[in-house]
Order: sequence, then C-alpha cells, then structure tokens
Amino acid sequence: MKNKLSGKKGIELSITTLVVIIISIIILIYSVYLIYNIMTQASIIEKDIEQRSENEIELVMNDPREIISIPFEERKGKIKSQNTFLIGVRNLFDSTNDFSSIISFDTATDSYGRVIDVDNDFIEKEWLGNYRLLNPQKIESLEYKQLKLIIKPSDRVSNKKNTPNGDYVFNICVFNGLQPPVDSCINENKNLFYNNEINKVIISIS
Repeated sequence: MKNKLSGKKGIELSITTLVVIIISIIILIYSVYLIYNIMTQASIIEKDIEQRSENEIELVMNDPREIISIPFEERKGKIKSQNTFLIGVRNLFDSTNDFSSIISFDTATDSYGRVIDVDNDFIEKEWLGNYRLLNPQKIESLEYKQLKLIIKPSDRVSNKKNTPNGDYVFNICVFNGLQPPVDSCINENKNLFYNNEINKVIISIS
C-alpha cells in the first residue's frame, strides 16, 4: 500500500514538475519574442527618422546658399538606445576640401528648466564615445554630403548618478580640414568654425 502511495505521489510530482517546466519555457519564449519585437520596432522607427532626415537635407540643400542643415535636431531618446542625427554640409570653396566635425556636451535641464548637475567628461565618454569626432569627409566644390552623428544615452550622467529625465543638449561644430584645430565645441572657438556657428541637437530622456 505504501509503495502504491509513494508511486502515485511520485507521478504527481513528476507531472507538476513537467507543467512548471512547460510554463517556464512558454514564458521564456514569449519574453524573447517581446524583446525582439520591441527592438525591431525601435530599429524601424530609427530607420524611418534617418530616411526622413535624408529627405529633409536633400530638400534644404537644394538652396545653394545653405551651408549646414540639421533636420529633426530634437529627438526623444531612450537609455542605451542609439540615436542618429544627420548633418548636411556644403563646400562653398572653389576646390574640393576636407571637412571634420566635433561634438561636445553642452548642458542638461529638467522639465522645469532647472540645470541638471552632470559630469561633462563622463557624458562625452559614455554617451558619445568614438563618435565624438566624426570621420572627415571630402566634399567637392559647391556640393554637399551628409555626416552621421550618433548619441547613445547611458543610464548614468556620472559615476555615482543615474540619468534623470530631461533635455540633454550637444554642440556640433564643423571645420574645414582633416582634423579639428580644437578639441571642444564652445563659443570661445567660434571664429574657427566653418560657418562661425555652433549647431545644436537635443536628446530628450523621459
């Protein structure tokens, strides 16, 4: 009798374990599907924005007087997601020239306009990384090319502080030459910029 009861309990335990395993597998598969779906959707949105940026630059740069164009300079960003900005640059010189660009973090503000305390060097290293200096482009006289700027927000704004919601502003400066003559895009260096202006893009984290 005891053996029969033990056998019955063993079978029940095996069935319960099997059910738990099956449910766990279903949850895992659904989770993977959900993550894949979210990533695919984000990729589609990013490609759509990039395509619209290309079209906008092409439209704006049809005006031969236009030197630099950054469409959709303000974007809603997500932590650890890649955000791409396109910059149209026209060569107004009489000969083919090389153009380089540099990106510097400017400031961050919350929804009330208050400045967020951040570590500028940390943001430039962790959010921009190797994209702080854009690859130089050779542009023929009176022609234009598109430069690609990538910002990937980190979950931190310093070693000890998580990234709060707010608007994060970055300066973009374009130079005539293979290498930027300075290592920061600030007003003090304005006379060295190709168009004598600081261009800005904004990542809004919410």
